[in-house]
Amino acid sequence: MKKIRLKIDIADSEYSDRLSEYIKIKGLNIFEITDLNQHLTLSDLGSEDSDCLHLLSEKEDVLISKYQSADRIIQSVMENVSKCNEETVKTVSRNCRVIFVTSGHGGAGKSCISQACAIYWARKGKKVMYINVDGFSVNESIFNTEKPYDISLLMHYTNKVNSDFNVYIERYKNHDSEHDVCFLSSVYPSCDTCFNYEQGQYFMNSLISNDIYDYIFIDCPLYANKTYIDMMKLANKTIFIKNKGSKREEEVIQYLENNGISLLIACNMVRYTEGVYIPSAEESISQNPKDFYDAIDELMYELEQDYDK
Repeated sequence: MKKIRLKIDIADSEYSDRLSEYIKIKGLNIFEITDLNQHLTLSDLGSEDSDCLHLLSEKEDVLISKYQSADRIIQSVMENVSKCNEETVKTVSRNCRVIFVTSGHGGAGKSCISQACAIYWARKGKKVMYINVDGFSVNESIFNTEKPYDISLLMHYTNKVNSDFNVYIERYKNHDSEHDVCFLSSVYPSCDTCFNYEQGQYFMNSLISNDIYDYIFIDCPLYANKTYIDMMKLANKTIFIKNKGSKREEEVIQYLENNGISLLIACNMVRYTEGVYIPSAEESISQNPKDFYDAIDELMYELEQDYDK
């Protein structure tokens, strides 16, 4: 893998050392801090404005506000990577797998299971994003951060179909340090994320091309409309959570399959002859018994087997 070779040349050595260390740890695995043959230089030497940094590349010089969030400085570098020599600067492709999780009615365990899947891969060292676009399940999220960004901040950027939406995701993502999962969700209960067709396609195409995350799990609204059906068609897989064995569930499954959606069935709380059985989940995922995690392991094994086909 070829990384972006970055030199940090800042007069304030303490700040420079801290920023260098932060980028090494949180730099999305695409930065290499180096003094030799660098592609980019982040510098304040010789600058008349003490509050600005210069991002120097072969193509263009860019000013970045100094002493702002280190995440924002990394993002500023990423936004300008494309201005470097594309023959020498390449980021790794993680072959991102985008997974929808849906169900036929509320209380089936959709959010709990999708979050458990995200935690499962994070524990295995994968880079994971959980996206909740179902406003009715906002209060069921176990992922927390001190000052969360609301996913509605991103909706404005879904109209910018000629730009890289993944840049905006990194700008407004949240990170749960306890579970090491990045997440996007609403902080306002009952506030669904509503896409039109063009926004939904742009959103999905961006996720599919994302080279930062290994897995992205999308917690889908109930009663998915035509836009979400078209989004599911672009995903690698849709996991359907069965719960009550109701006529409604069978109708939704038939509807999705008739629209070309490939489903992996998981059965929560009630034993079925079809699909992976998952025992009833506790309110706190961390307190779930071993057989719950064994079931998640089996579900993800089936997902990988199906994906490899």
